[in-house]
Amino acid sequence: MTSECIAGLVSVVVPVYNREHMVGKTLDSILCQSYQQVEVVAVNDGSTDNSLAVLMRYAEMHPGKVKVIDQGNAGQVKARNRGLSEAQGEFIAFLDSDDTWEADKLSLQIPLLKGNVGLVYSGINEVDPGGNVIRTILPEPGMRGDIYRYLLVSNRMTGGAVVVSRRALAAVGVFDESFRAAENWDLWIRIARHFEVDYVDRPLVNYLKHPGNMSQDNSRMMQGAWSVLQKHLPGIPDDDGLKASYQEAYARYYYGQGVSLFGQEKYREARSMFYQCWKYMPNYQDTLMRLLRTIIGRRANRMLSMIKRSVKTPSMKL
Repeated sequence: MTSECIAGLVSVVVPVYNREHMVGKTLDSILCQSYQQVEVVAVNDGSTDNSLAVLMRYAEMHPGKVKVIDQGNAGQVKARNRGLSEAQGEFIAFLDSDDTWEADKLSLQIPLLKGNVGLVYSGINEVDPGGNVIRTILPEPGMRGDIYRYLLVSNRMTGGAVVVSRRALAAVGVFDESFRAAENWDLWIRIARHFEVDYVDRPLVNYLKHPGNMSQDNSRMMQGAWSVLQKHLPGIPDDDGLKASYQEAYARYYYGQGVSLFGQEKYREARSMFYQCWKYMPNYQDTLMRLLRTIIGRRANRMLSMIKRSVKTPSMKL
């Protein structure tokens, strides 16, 4: 981040890669915020389409409000950090180039960044390419204040929903460029270890669901989760509260791996993952049932799946 800081200004970092047909809508949602003290720091990360031309057009239309950085393709994490290096705001927000904000997002969040609060997030709407809401995800009730031990177990917030203070980033650093995924989660954990967290209990972000979402790449996301565990919980903590988080975090990781392998009918490998989950938390979700189902074989599991689907799908009334 630059040494210069403009009080009250929100710098919104937007990494862009081949989003010529989407990024305009993203930028409009930032520039139309009811909170007026906003600058956009858009980083064109080696796009091969006309994304850069779109960004430059916005910079010309909004001089002083849109800053464009053009660099060779280095990946989203490095692009975000490059944007952070040019940010001048007292507050920093993040938005992917295919998502949008509600007009009052910053007006509702910025007033909460006071005292020892270093991060404020919100709920989100998952939307389809037509803008239709698929589902709404709100913050878990009470997941504010000191949530460090809860964040160690799982990420509780989407990147575009978050605003952080410059003070928090100065204390904990920027995104870890060794991560290929889950770099957001890692940063939120580092902030929550030293600062309090708050939220707005409303969906203020429209998160576009499409095949290109990184979250759809299960292998990459699980690799990211493992990186988070190895960085923040490499061994059993001494503190009892953190020990419980450690056990749940590893149980959750192995359970997720087991479910993925089970879905591929790789029952032997799935059994190993569910057994690891059971060792950390014997009663975690339906681990024991899953373990049993890895023993009965493909044919019996397919029959059970058919029965479950038929029970869930009521017959048509004539």
